[in-house]
Amino acid sequence: MLNAQQQAVVAHGDGALLVIAGAGSGKTTVMAHRAAALIGRGLDPGRLLLLTFTRRAANELKRRVAGLLRDQGLDLPWAGTFHSVAVRLLRRHGGLIGIDPGFSILDESDSRDLLGLAAEPEAEREAAETPPNPAAPDQDGFPPKGVLCRLYSYQRNTELPLPEVIARIAPTHAKRQEALQRAFAAYEARKKASHGLDFDDLLHAWRDLLRSPHAAALELFDAVMVDEYQDTNTLQAGILDGLCRRHRRLTVVGDDAQAIYAFRGATVENILAFPDQFAPVSLLPLETNYRSSQEILDAANALWAEATRGYRKRLTAARGPLGERPRLETVETDWRQAEAITAAIEIACYREGVPLREQAVLFRSSHQAFRLEMALQKARIPYQKYGGQRFTDTAHVKDAMAFLRCHENPHDETAWRRAFSLLPGVGPASAGRFVTALAATPPEQLADTLAGLRFPAKAQPFREDLLKAFQALAAPGADAAAGLAAVLEFYFPLLRRHYDQPAERETALRELQVLAARYHTTREFLDDLLVNHDPDEDAPGHDGHLTLSTIHSAKGCEWRHVHILNLVEGGLPSGPSQEDGGQIEEERRLLYVAMTRAKDRLVLYQPSIRETAVAGGGVKRAPYKPSRFLSPAVLALFDGGPDGSCAADPVYEPEPDGGGWEIRSSPPVETGPRATSRQARRRREWRWGDE
Repeated sequence: MLNAQQQAVVAHGDGALLVIAGAGSGKTTVMAHRAAALIGRGLDPGRLLLLTFTRRAANELKRRVAGLLRDQGLDLPWAGTFHSVAVRLLRRHGGLIGIDPGFSILDESDSRDLLGLAAEPEAEREAAETPPNPAAPDQDGFPPKGVLCRLYSYQRNTELPLPEVIARIAPTHAKRQEALQRAFAAYEARKKASHGLDFDDLLHAWRDLLRSPHAAALELFDAVMVDEYQDTNTLQAGILDGLCRRHRRLTVVGDDAQAIYAFRGATVENILAFPDQFAPVSLLPLETNYRSSQEILDAANALWAEATRGYRKRLTAARGPLGERPRLETVETDWRQAEAITAAIEIACYREGVPLREQAVLFRSSHQAFRLEMALQKARIPYQKYGGQRFTDTAHVKDAMAFLRCHENPHDETAWRRAFSLLPGVGPASAGRFVTALAATPPEQLADTLAGLRFPAKAQPFREDLLKAFQALAAPGADAAAGLAAVLEFYFPLLRRHYDQPAERETALRELQVLAARYHTTREFLDDLLVNHDPDEDAPGHDGHLTLSTIHSAKGCEWRHVHILNLVEGGLPSGPSQEDGGQIEEERRLLYVAMTRAKDRLVLYQPSIRETAVAGGGVKRAPYKPSRFLSPAVLALFDGGPDGSCAADPVYEPEPDGGGWEIRSSPPVETGPRATSRQARRRREWRWGDE
């Protein structure tokens, strides 16, 4: 049953509507009811555009709308992410603005590689013109391709002048402005020559289409709804302006207090300026929270009350108070922080019966959890840490996709270079010659052109199987699964030459074949794999494990117990943001998001002493400064603090064992309220058995 504020949103008529949906206020329910109400009033479902930031969110909206209308066969064909909708529109209408409908989609890694190639002449020119400095051979060199890609993408998303982008992201490269401009121009030329579009191009091209003389003939939507509007960038706001320029039947739902993705180019200004950009606008709040206790919300409300800008809101708990206030734990060092959290997790799990899957530890940056990971491993507490590499970013999957992309678009330079680099004896020069020859080949003659290439002697053993793979891809009626199977039979011997753990990689690629069987064409398969990957499909919440997560990855999730690390200057707020007012406000929003993930218990940790390694194996100790966000007004709503005591005493001294920052899991252990006394005794032995 909807509350009064939710009903007001659903009943709103035409005209622009901004819904300020506080954390845990049921915004998905409201969006589904509003979409169903619009359709119930006569809106054609095929002319309703629902834009979300994940495929999962789009599918959930479609499911709920169908349920509300009691029509399981209801089709909402235009529910999806900004990028997936852009692909569909450009495949159909991109030719109107000069885009080849057969364009390739370059993912982040492809863009990075192609931009690196485009920038090579600039790096070589600088190296030739700059005398070497033996004292600092690597200092301030030409930016690597990862930095280049971030600069380019950030500029494309924000549409800021390049000097300002450089000043924000890589100020040490300010003197290279002209070289970077030339590198970016060369990258764009290479993309155009290879008929490729990167993710940023998809949005630019959609906006260009809406601004073209053909826009009036492409008015496909009578109403538009957007989820998570606080996470949009200037490009996406421009797209919405083009879509709704005439009818203004636009509903956006979001929360400026949860705008935390500026590093991706998102801008909180979109939601703050919405009433002016789309005037006249109705503004309706959702302030009833269905997740957290009132004590937790009181603390979050106090934190938000000190924000310098934003829509004022006060969250009220539908469930009322629980009698447990949030707590601030002050500990001596980062190690003591890790120990205190480990002990608190154990107590909650084995004494209070709170499953591990209902508990989480959140942090500003991934490296802040390293010591905690070591403590959890020693205590045999299973956990999952979130962040890390996506499946489609793994090298073996990108290799296999490269061959499919080559067949779909012979102009795709990045894919061809990746494919040829796998063949023994084929270097950059040979690959360049092959790419030039193949780019001028029609797809139906691709196998013939490949057969005519002069492969080096070392590559000859793979030549026939390569030709067979491309012949299979071109066979009449070949579907995505058959094409991928042919590619894998050719690729597996190469995989075994290039990578460790080949059996595990082959198993993963066989699983990819199962996925490919759901698609009729290779193009559909590639589009879905590259554009519609949903980061939330890897979201926190694995059964039987404690969740460790960055705050960015935790957005949209919830747990009964939440612990937040490092409430100190340099921790939260993070070091780089401390002198920038705009960044400080985003750091405040990060803490707000983290606090409102908790249902029943919220604990913040504040170490007093920072320990860092120094040359020669020593340890340097220096005092931490408490986080500026813990003002007297906020602290008044917490128990504990500088004069309080830890929730649990440390139980052991972890010993560093090295290692990197990659995602990993600790060994499983039985959890839950039914843990036996024998299990509890075993855990005590693990904790104190060496004393």
